[in-house]
Amino acid sequence: MTDEDTQALRRRLIHLRSYRDMGDRQALDRFLGKVRRDFASSDEEESAAISSLAADLQRFELVELEHGLGACLVLAHPAVQEALTWKGCRYTGAMIENARRYASAYVS
Repeated sequence: MTDEDTQALRRRLIHLRSYRDMGDRQALDRFLGKVRRDFASSDEEESAAISSLAADLQRFELVELEHGLGACLVLAHPAVQEALTWKGCRYTGAMIENARRYASAYVS
């Protein structure tokens, strides 16, 4: 990988970590797959970061299988709060309710 590619990958990892911190399983899934395709030959440090994000994605998938789509959303996260103010926000009422229920039952 060139230095330019490495820098591009690092920028994308910042975005992926943001999706993880927001609990946005759908965005993390979509963009992690794209990063894996676009940067298949990343170095060891970035490969470890990608693997860690993939493990987080698997945990999110398990939670959503049991508690419903959106259960991992962190409703207090500033980016989630901002998105909820947008017209046409993709976070549905059911997703928000799943996140509230999960947070009240399992998140301390």
